[in-house]
Amino acid sequence: MEGLREFLAKRGFTIGASGLVVLISVNAIQAAPVGLAVTISTAAALAGATLTTTATTTLAKAIAMTALHKTLIIAAIAVAVGTGIYETYQASRLRDQLRKLHEQQAEQVQQLIRERDEVAGKLAGLRVENEWFNRNNSVLLKLRAETARLRGELKRAEQIAMNKLDAERVQRVVEQVPANSQPVEIFSATARAIVPWNQALVTGGWKTLSGKRVYVLAVPTRVEDAGVVMIKADVIEVFVEAATKLGLDQSNTGDSDTKLSAVLTTELCQTIAKPANDTNEVAIISSPRLTLFTGRQAQIQSKDNKETRAGEKYSVGPTLTFMPTISGDGQSVDLGMTANVNYLSPSANP
Repeated sequence: MEGLREFLAKRGFTIGASGLVVLISVNAIQAAPVGLAVTISTAAALAGATLTTTATTTLAKAIAMTALHKTLIIAAIAVAVGTGIYETYQASRLRDQLRKLHEQQAEQVQQLIRERDEVAGKLAGLRVENEWFNRNNSVLLKLRAETARLRGELKRAEQIAMNKLDAERVQRVVEQVPANSQPVEIFSATARAIVPWNQALVTGGWKTLSGKRVYVLAVPTRVEDAGVVMIKADVIEVFVEAATKLGLDQSNTGDSDTKLSAVLTTELCQTIAKPANDTNEVAIISSPRLTLFTGRQAQIQSKDNKETRAGEKYSVGPTLTFMPTISGDGQSVDLGMTANVNYLSPSANP
């Protein structure tokens, strides 16, 4: 029994000794083989010695065959029992694995449900925030439009008030000017800067009794001779609002004598020239031109002689003095300028 149990254990079938005893006891009695009766009958018909010998031999074979059958049957039973036990073990293990898999799937489903609920809550919150933002954005746009409108109205009101104040100031000045006085405002400026070719040195920004601003622009232009500079000058009269829009207010002054100046780009000069030709925002009073050598000083006047009702003579227009020096690299001009402008005041009566 012990030997048979070890034999089965080496082949993966585990069974106890008591179990083997039961199995062997159940299958201990086996039926005789079918050909055994025929063999015995035939042997009885033979002679005595031959009969005895043959019967003995046949009986031994039958006994040996019966033992062999018993061994095979026991082995088959043991294999069947071991197989059943092994399959039962495998089925139990698979049931455990299936149960664990179901538990894992249930946990995953619960996790997905929680994540779905969390995402749904966040989405609802985002929808609420989006609706709130859209409402506030609409209100903000309306407020901005209203603010822009109010600013425009305020600016127009300030401009109207300023124009009215300027008109009143001019009227008081006109009333105070004697009939025989010269109706001329005298302005002067001194400026110097490094000016690239075709850009402008601007100075002035004097505010006149009419409420406008007067500027002097000087543009150095390169000519064929390397040591010669041509100065294109313009004395312009600009409304205050237009001066701010064109970027000329950086040289504004409240005095009749100023040293403030700035350099304007070529594009800005062209921008200023356009309204001077197309609108009444910019008026050109005088446009003198002067050609001179580098390092030399020259003066140009553009005067218009007039006479008061009392017969006194006076002149209006600019007197401009320039001294240009071309830079060593030839890309710009160190331009010095002195401007004196006799401006016709509103009290003039030609």
